[in-house]
Amino acid sequence: NIKSHALIGLSREAIPWIAFHHGYTDTDRKVRIYNRLDRWSLRRAGTVVVPCAAFARELASAGVLAPEQVAVLHNAVEAAPLPDRRTSRQAFGVGAEHLIVSIGRLSREKGHDVLVDACAELPADLRDRTVVLIAGEGPERPRLQRRAAERGVRLCLRGFCADVAPCYAAADVVALPSRSEGSPNALLEAFAAGCAVVAARVGGVPEIAEDAISAFLVPPDNPRLMGAAIAKLLRSPDAAARLGANARCAASRFSVAARNSALRAIYARALDRASGPMRAAV
Repeated sequence: NIKSHALIGLSREAIPWIAFHHGYTDTDRKVRIYNRLDRWSLRRAGTVVVPCAAFARELASAGVLAPEQVAVLHNAVEAAPLPDRRTSRQAFGVGAEHLIVSIGRLSREKGHDVLVDACAELPADLRDRTVVLIAGEGPERPRLQRRAAERGVRLCLRGFCADVAPCYAAADVVALPSRSEGSPNALLEAFAAGCAVVAARVGGVPEIAEDAISAFLVPPDNPRLMGAAIAKLLRSPDAAARLGANARCAASRFSVAARNSALRAIYARALDRASGPMRAAV
């Protein structure tokens, strides 16, 4: 969307423009240049839709947008029946072991190295019986494999999975160790599946999850605290079940119908603002 934003920003057409901003990565110099270009072009938009209030604050603090130009619209999730838990666990080769699941691209901002280190911090009786399963592909795969081998963590990298429902069905705990997030689909999906979640407190995560109610939230880049939260849930199935039940209730606030209604209202307001100058000109 950065290139399309620039093209529209350069246009002289006096048309209403609603831009969608999903956050920035910081992987290399080229990406950082693209990010600066995007901040310039977004200033020309009538409305910028962001997936979390944290991104709105970032754009405002950078002087990119005024508060009235930004609309916060979280992602949505549809609850769906899960496959059988026992069958799913057998398909992953998990018997009596604990299964920690994480869904996401294998890139630095997703923080899977933090999850590996967190599971290395588990007490020996838990660590030896725990498998970390990550569904996703990306450039961090070799480093994660080496790190897990060095730290004694049983790691299963499943690669890209078109259907992640069996992952949620099989999980004892779902981990979101990200260093950066907007409105993470993986979190919403885990909530809709009724999973016990441990997540890093970044971006829009605390706008979706309530600490110790619908998820355990820990500071980013903190393997010790993430490991402690995971251990607490593995040792207490009742606590994990309560967390999962509350998570399923929280997911209902982020329905597709509610998101569609909010999006229609954003477009209606933008069109109404644009029609004001036209009416005045007439």
